[in-house]
Amino acid sequence: MAGLSIPWELPAKEVAWLKRDVLLFAARIGCSVEKLQFLYESHPEFAVFPTCPTILRTWTAFGHLISNRTLRAYLEAPSLAFKLKDQDVTDYFARESLPLVPGTPKFDPKRGVDGQRKLTVSKPLPTTRPGRSFELRSRVIGVYDKGTAGTIIETEQWVDRDSDEVYSQVIGSAFLVGQGNWGRPKGQNPKTTTFPKIKWPM
Repeated sequence: MAGLSIPWELPAKEVAWLKRDVLLFAARIGCSVEKLQFLYESHPEFAVFPTCPTILRTWTAFGHLISNRTLRAYLEAPSLAFKLKDQDVTDYFARESLPLVPGTPKFDPKRGVDGQRKLTVSKPLPTTRPGRSFELRSRVIGVYDKGTAGTIIETEQWVDRDSDEVYSQVIGSAFLVGQGNWGRPKGQNPKTTTFPKIKWPM
């Protein structure tokens, strides 16, 4: 097998959104009236919910991890990372045709399990994009052989293309079940994170 090319830069993708997308995202994740600034476009502090760049992110080098097309169509409509610059629902799995990372086997994304994510917000995204140019820059920074499962680690940056200013960065991982033992290092075990208990509204 050829040498592993890490980090592996992926082609940048233009992203665009409207206030409608921001509102749909907040409503879908269950924002309550106490967070009205994310749900009402005329609120004086109307803003994009901070986790918008990380929810339902893409695994652009290896394909999409959701295999049910009906579910994908519902989930992708308000997701900025999935919709890119489209204003309609998209069949993301069909449109994704990027090459594999050189030096890795051909993975089956339908047997992938979403892993952890770390979001760093440097600057809040604007509530709409007209008049500005943003792009999603991605690169794979690690692919490890865990024996019975392989792991992908990828970074994504939301960048103002004109100023080159980074608004947010997401580092995420995925387990590819039953797709290990291909002869590469295991890598380090991730740190265990303890989360506070949250009482979710019913």
